[in-house]
Amino acid sequence: MRKPTDGQLAIGALIAFAIWIFVALPLYYGPRDDAAPQKCSAKELEYYSFWEKTRCDPITYLTAWLVGFTGILAFSTIGLWWVTWRGSVRQSRDMRDTLDHARESLTAIERAFVAISELTVSTLSVRGVIADYRIQLNVVNSGRTPARNYRALANLVLLDNIPDDFRFADRSHDNLSKQVIGPQSRTYIQADVFIKDALAIFEKKKRALIYGWIEYDDIFPNSSTHRTEFCMEAEIYADPRETPTVIRGAALPIITLRPYGRYNGYDQDCLYRPGETPIAREGELPPPTPPPENPPATPAPVVTYTLG
Repeated sequence: MRKPTDGQLAIGALIAFAIWIFVALPLYYGPRDDAAPQKCSAKELEYYSFWEKTRCDPITYLTAWLVGFTGILAFSTIGLWWVTWRGSVRQSRDMRDTLDHARESLTAIERAFVAISELTVSTLSVRGVIADYRIQLNVVNSGRTPARNYRALANLVLLDNIPDDFRFADRSHDNLSKQVIGPQSRTYIQADVFIKDALAIFEKKKRALIYGWIEYDDIFPNSSTHRTEFCMEAEIYADPRETPTVIRGAALPIITLRPYGRYNGYDQDCLYRPGETPIAREGELPPPTPPPENPPATPAPVVTYTLG
């Protein structure tokens, strides 16, 4: 059943009021004697009720109609005011909702959106010996407006086994700096898998996680800080001490990364809120592997691969 509108309710209430004025009250207060006189003397009028007087006194009769129509007019005026007020309130609420939706749509279209776009793996050597696989997480702002107060952090952790309750804690929050990434602009986050760790991953002695977060603000007022979380497990399918020979097709890096676990999401889907990423407790994470001894001042990249 369709719900009646405010106008229909007001008209119904007005009809009910008119019936009460001109039908119910006369029936209840009218003369009890069907043979009531049509003309009354002044003495008889003293004993008649108001509605009995309307049968024989023109002034009382006219007054009754005047009161009835005045009551209907007052009631209809109040009803009209009520319907108008309800309509203005509803219109104001609808307009506010429309403006909110328009603002949200504009923000969603124009806001900065920062995420990892691709991975670049570079093989670095020391005196002709492979020493490091440098992983570069390329970050892009695909939005139409700048990303303000951008900061990011990546952790490389090698574990014997990854526990189910792993917290994805950071090693440290020192030296975090803020910057601005323009629309359609790029930056990167770097992680180094030294040859010792690469060999342990290849031999299945260790499992390696590269995880971290990106936080930034957009240019829209009253907008909350945005956050992106990422976690990938590194896999090595060939001996990292050698550069494999490609027989046919394009060369690929021997190290690959695949998404791992629940530490992957944007904004409300993230495990932690912005600024709330915990720092690892003492002994919670293994210490980072130091770089090989006596590296050259500027290591020369041997091969560079980009994973889209």
